[in-house]
Amino acid sequence: MTWSPVTKCQFPRLLVWHSISMAQREAD
Repeated sequence: MTWSPVTKCQFPRLLVWHSISMAQREAD
């Protein structure tokens, strides 16, 4: 798997979005 500059920028954002969605799920 090759890492493009765009993927490197979006990957941390994906992790942040995932952690936020998990936190909201636990808060319900």
